[in-house]
Amino acid sequence: MSAGRVPKVVVLGGAVIDLYFRIPGLPTWKQAVQASKFKLWPGGKGLNQAIAASKLGAEVSMISATGNDDFGRRVIDALDINNVSHDFVKMLEGKDTDVAAVFVQDETGEPAFIGWKGMTIAELDRRQVKAAEDVIRKADVLLATFEVSLEAIEEAVSIAKSAGVKVIVNPAPPHESPISGSLLEKIDVLVPNIWEAQKLLRTKEENPRTLALWLMGTGVKVACITTSESGCVVAFDGEVKEFRSEYTIPRDTTGGSDAFCAALALGLFDADNGTITWDDAFTQANAAGHSAVTKEGGAMSMPTKDDLYGVLERWKKLPSKSVEKRARVIKKPSSKK
Repeated sequence: MSAGRVPKVVVLGGAVIDLYFRIPGLPTWKQAVQASKFKLWPGGKGLNQAIAASKLGAEVSMISATGNDDFGRRVIDALDINNVSHDFVKMLEGKDTDVAAVFVQDETGEPAFIGWKGMTIAELDRRQVKAAEDVIRKADVLLATFEVSLEAIEEAVSIAKSAGVKVIVNPAPPHESPISGSLLEKIDVLVPNIWEAQKLLRTKEENPRTLALWLMGTGVKVACITTSESGCVVAFDGEVKEFRSEYTIPRDTTGGSDAFCAALALGLFDADNGTITWDDAFTQANAAGHSAVTKEGGAMSMPTKDDLYGVLERWKKLPSKSVEKRARVIKKPSSKK
């Protein structure tokens, strides 16, 4: 994260309320389990990524939709608190804000989800994105998730590419409809996990290196497969590189990929401006994801700059053998007086 010009990031995605349960295991039909913890938190991949980008130092605007209800007002409050512009978050009268039930396994930290996001997909359309054209054109990076309609994503990506804005897409949750080659070719960096990559490619292949190369064959410039708390595999120019994250026993992996995407957006901005390398950018993204999975919740776990640099400093002290497959660790910039 450079100390130069503040990057401008626009996030297109979902803003929901998470009903968060920590449980020993999922029940089967006709069974019940007791949660060890329950929280009601603002969430959604779009909101998580917007908050993470803001905490990491970007000027952030979000494009989304909520109901004009108590849950919607909680979402807006969360964006306000975290200095994210919600000028293009449409609050709809008579509509219910989307929700997600998040079930986190007590011992492993692995989540399972039941989501209702029909309102966002139905209501956030091409016209709303078009209304935000000016802010997209002035951005450095567009971050988009698959929580909105394909027509909204296509409009935002087309606007961004025509203005020379870098496009990073996190294809989660996967769309059932096939993704057009014309959309994929406009994406600078595609960031799925293994399951999302399988859905995009309609394959059962599990090797992230293979999946990354196959995704490049669809026209994507860079394919980055995240592998939970273990890091990522990146394919570009026909080559594959692995960036490992130091393993940790996760508290909750819900927000890991969102923190990763936000940090990658800022890291690639810095790389394009020559202050760090692309390898550094992916290392920083790994560090952000690593920080997030040590905490509970989605938006609640998004890291600050100090969190990210704390992880990087710890990684510097690890034996060289454990970091040999990672890019070099970035030093924290000295503060300017």
